[in-house]
Amino acid sequence: MDDQAILTTLPVLPVKRTVLFPGVLMPVSIGRESSIAAVDAALKTEDKTIIVVSQRDPEQEQPTTDDLYSIGTKAVVKQVARPDGSTIHALVQGIDRAVLLRVEKTDPYLMVRSRHLPNPSDSGPEIDAMHRAIVELVRALPNLIEAPGIQDAVTALSDEEDPVALAYRVASFLNLTVAGEQKLLEAQTCADLLRG
Repeated sequence: MDDQAILTTLPVLPVKRTVLFPGVLMPVSIGRESSIAAVDAALKTEDKTIIVVSQRDPEQEQPTTDDLYSIGTKAVVKQVARPDGSTIHALVQGIDRAVLLRVEKTDPYLMVRSRHLPNPSDSGPEIDAMHRAIVELVRALPNLIEAPGIQDAVTALSDEEDPVALAYRVASFLNLTVAGEQKLLEAQTCADLLRG
């Protein structure tokens, strides 16, 4: 079966002011009852998967699919801590992109039917050149930033051979707007992603 034709029904975790990229591990603090219920539902499944989708308006406390971007990231809930009764802290790891197709249910949490969206896979001399340029910029970071662990991060990033994975990982470190991050997540070609 074609990867693009794979349909799944999964709980949705709406997030504010950030975008989760495939391959990236991200901590999330969750306080909404519906979002906690979505994470709990994912934890009850064997693969612990959920779709993490960014909200268009971070002030919206009860987002519907109209308040969310239509492309998110299928993720695995890796870890959950419950420090008090009203919030949870979760660690989610992006797996791949997903297109939200239709709502399956809204109570007690949002669940949607989604379709797998393959990562961009175009290649060629232009992609190779942009990939090398990004690696060179990453290698220059220790000269520009003094931060604990920067050299380890640079080593990990500069060893990344997949231009898409590199772009997603670098984007997760940058201080981009949600709209800017979402544009990268939605990019249909490597060239568009690397130019973004």
